[in-house]
Amino acid sequence: MNEFLTSIFYRNNTSTRLKVFHGLIAVFVCIAAFAAGFLFKNVLITALGAGLLFYVFTAAGKAGAVIFGSIFIFANIVAILAARGFASQAPHIIMAVIAVVYIMRLAKFEDDLDIRMNGQELAAQRLDDEMVKYKEELERLKDALDRNRDKISKYKILNRVSRRLTSTLDQMEIVKVINEALIKIVENKTVKFILLVWDDETGMFYPAVEEKNAAPLNAGAVKIYRNDPFDDWLTRNKYVLQIKDVNDDLRFKTLRKDWINFRSMIAIPLIEGKTIIGILKFFSEEPQAFGGDDLRFLTSLGDICAAAVQSAILYRRTKELAIRDGLTGLYMRRYFVERLDDELRRSRETNTSLIFCLIDIDHFKDCNDTHGHLFGDKVLRLLGEYLKDNLRDVDLIGRYGGEEFAIALPNTNMNGGRFVAERLREVFSKLVINVNENEGIRLTLSIGGIECGKKMKLMDVINKADKALYYSKENGRNKVTFWQDISDEA
Repeated sequence: MNEFLTSIFYRNNTSTRLKVFHGLIAVFVCIAAFAAGFLFKNVLITALGAGLLFYVFTAAGKAGAVIFGSIFIFANIVAILAARGFASQAPHIIMAVIAVVYIMRLAKFEDDLDIRMNGQELAAQRLDDEMVKYKEELERLKDALDRNRDKISKYKILNRVSRRLTSTLDQMEIVKVINEALIKIVENKTVKFILLVWDDETGMFYPAVEEKNAAPLNAGAVKIYRNDPFDDWLTRNKYVLQIKDVNDDLRFKTLRKDWINFRSMIAIPLIEGKTIIGILKFFSEEPQAFGGDDLRFLTSLGDICAAAVQSAILYRRTKELAIRDGLTGLYMRRYFVERLDDELRRSRETNTSLIFCLIDIDHFKDCNDTHGHLFGDKVLRLLGEYLKDNLRDVDLIGRYGGEEFAIALPNTNMNGGRFVAERLREVFSKLVINVNENEGIRLTLSIGGIECGKKMKLMDVINKADKALYYSKENGRNKVTFWQDISDEA
């Protein structure tokens, strides 16, 4: 019965407007049925009102049924009072009792139905809440899984980087490997980096891929300054420096910001033992560019990089010992000749001029015999420093053997080479070299040079410059001679 009533109730109980409409129709028809039944003394017509009671309930709900039922009961009471004899009153009494029972039954049914509906709604709400909670938990687990996958991927990158860095001794290759790793780890196109290596001679950090004397030193949009405050901070504290926004960082609030062209930075000191051998810096023009995961992975990258840089520094120092003269710090003959051959090849490929000169200290043997070998070593060191101070960074300088030195001047023609050689000879001849506190001497240079032709081979260049030097020494010393000056005589 309840299922039947429920299906009917749900089918008809659609909206308030329909409830009112159906209720008014039922009341009108019911009143008409009672009036007809009363006038014509027909119980069947009166019973029609009882059927309408059920219709009102299904159409208008409990409130409509109570209102209509009250009217129905009142009408039957009037009919009972008006009727004469029990036979006439009995149908109306029965109909009134049925109406009372029916109203009570339907009212209880709707209350039960409301309770069931409320229970179902609460259950549905709880189910929806549980579904939302499960979805949120699923999203959280999915995010955690994605983060773990990302971390595993980055650790694999660090593993590959570690293997590559430990297998190279070249600083350029180290920078290349770090750059490839940075792209995959940070995943931020606005991030730049620079690897700085400490130089004991100058007491400064220099970019690993640039010449020390280049000015200004820079890597991309990042400029490096002497006495950089961030480098000083790292040198003092020896741990990672993270700046989320340089404009808000209280540690550097007194700095002028006009020379700083980044907003956020992670700087990692590369430490070997207790000494900082380099700095790995990551920059971004955006604030808050680096998160916690970035800091952890970049710090791990810095630890790996420190060992690689240390190996590269040791290799470079060992290589320097193998190619540089211990007394003057200049290239030794064998390495100088290799570099000269490279310059000859480059001048042919680029169609540029190249000057090669041999330089000899006049009467050096007599100086050695008179003042001793220690003074002779002093003269050789002095000439080496003199040549480095008076030639360009791109020029090659080497100790060719004994008191002979060699220089190569790229992108320099005959007139330029002659001017440089004459200036070197003239200025050096005026230098007073102290033997002791009370005595000083002057020495002179003999120079032989050649403008390298496009078809000249290495040994031809060296032999002809040597002949030009011999000519200078045989013709009075303290003289500059180029092969082109004597080629007709030769």
